[in-house]
Amino acid sequence: MAADDVEMLPYGSKAGKGQQHGSRYRLPVFSGPGGRQAAAWIVRLPAIRIILAAIVVILLTGTLSSCIGYEHDFTRPIIDDNGMISFGHQPEPFETDATPGDRRLVLVLPADKPGLSVCKAVTSALALGYPMPVLVNWGADPHERWGNKGGSNLLKITGVLEYLDEMLGGESLDGHRLRPEDLVAMVDPSDAWFQLPPEVLLARYHEGNGKANKRLEKEWAGRSGEEMPVKQTIIASAQKRCWPTQDMGPDLHCDKLPASPARKDLYGSKTDIEQPEDESKRFHDLRPRYLNSGFIIGPAADLHRYFRRVKEKLDRKLGEGERFIQTDQGIFAEVFAEQEIYRQWLLDQQKEGKPAFPTGEGSDMLDDNFEFHIGLDYGQVLSAPTNHAEADGDFLLLDDKAHIKARSKDLKIKKGRLVGVPADLKDARIPAGVVGSLHWGNMSLYADFFSGSVPVTLHHDAYRDGLKARVTEWWDRTWFFPQLRELLSLRLKDVQDLSPLATLPAGNENKLVYWPLTADLTGHRPRVFKADLDSPGLGEISFEDMCRPPGETPDVRTHWYDEIFRDGKGTFSV
Repeated sequence: MAADDVEMLPYGSKAGKGQQHGSRYRLPVFSGPGGRQAAAWIVRLPAIRIILAAIVVILLTGTLSSCIGYEHDFTRPIIDDNGMISFGHQPEPFETDATPGDRRLVLVLPADKPGLSVCKAVTSALALGYPMPVLVNWGADPHERWGNKGGSNLLKITGVLEYLDEMLGGESLDGHRLRPEDLVAMVDPSDAWFQLPPEVLLARYHEGNGKANKRLEKEWAGRSGEEMPVKQTIIASAQKRCWPTQDMGPDLHCDKLPASPARKDLYGSKTDIEQPEDESKRFHDLRPRYLNSGFIIGPAADLHRYFRRVKEKLDRKLGEGERFIQTDQGIFAEVFAEQEIYRQWLLDQQKEGKPAFPTGEGSDMLDDNFEFHIGLDYGQVLSAPTNHAEADGDFLLLDDKAHIKARSKDLKIKKGRLVGVPADLKDARIPAGVVGSLHWGNMSLYADFFSGSVPVTLHHDAYRDGLKARVTEWWDRTWFFPQLRELLSLRLKDVQDLSPLATLPAGNENKLVYWPLTADLTGHRPRVFKADLDSPGLGEISFEDMCRPPGETPDVRTHWYDEIFRDGKGTFSV
């Protein structure tokens, strides 16, 4: 069906009677006086025209026959208040531990200064219909906090924790307060972009937890009758190399971490074998199983507890006068490693017929301090780091089978693993500004040829041989780039009511519905959280102040908007 055949409702309008999600297109029917006249006119046509008319009828009949059981091919698209086209499709069934009800989704981006990187992260999220992002650490100076002992990336720990401290508190600002079960996605905006909408993120998050908890239940099966003392609610990004290394300070217990559940032949016969003879490919064949702190998502209360533990560990390291702490990742990963060691200890206890939690001295610590419900995104479906996977993926059209086959062959992948549009993406909503294609298979998306992953976010952490330049060179290869200005304008218009970000099955025909914060009704700019002891709260920041790099003056030849939009139309404001 051509895009011109799609009936569109005005942006922000609601579906009226006969326009509900899932309603069918109506084919022409010859009925009534006008219909009878039209039928008589066709009968009087010359023979050749009758034949052509018959062919059209046959084609329509064949199309209907081929679509039996696929009612969504004929549903009427509706534009919701998030500026997303919905077709009323039912999501694919998946394993999930979701409980029914209403929850909110919040994006938290640690950024201490303006620039093109944070601008690209924010604009890509808004173009896709995500809630208004919250920036933490804005204007913070790491040297004021810990002198010469740590870098700016440590602010990720303190900034997110301070935000959760405040928003989970009883006196949070109206419209911004979080409940314990609300979902918080922390994304490092220094080199990450979004490419898939929030409903895909949310479905994959719950499916990932569902599968992980099934694996945990299997491990604990046949043990004592006690309730399983571990579970997964937090998912962090996964990478191939265990880093930072122990000589840099942290102890990540690399050899104690669980194996990846990804396919064992992911990289052929050399899967999980390092190649020390070629430093550029040394870690390429390792399945991702080490924590990457560029993307972490989980319920607000669980994430708060995890970040508090990381902050306590950071404070202890700083207090002990440890060497310069280069990265936050080592501390996040150390807490995860301790959890995995603790889980194995619990299993060993139960194998010996001992209770999961010992009594006496130390039992409170064991019960309270090591299980944080953390798991990893082993399939890299939420976030795909590109370090040590520099040539594993590319932007492509998922319907371009010939190109995918050729590239897979070049990478010595015997049987192609990218096979069309992923099931969870086929029926995902598309931003309303994209009225020319309406098909994820014909939109430029980043995909990994080895894993078959089409990730929600792309993490440009590859740096070898100047590949950091991809944050500039690949920006115009994203599917949303050609209409980014229009997508942002649609997304940031006034709305009367909030629309759900996603509606997911939650068992027994129940639903789990995700919403933006109610503050999104009135706010049209990214928010900045200030952890001021006297008046903590959230203000708004203009795109000019967020996107303009430090030092950019009015007389420079190229401005921030020339890089973000590349359309020669000047600045952008709301």
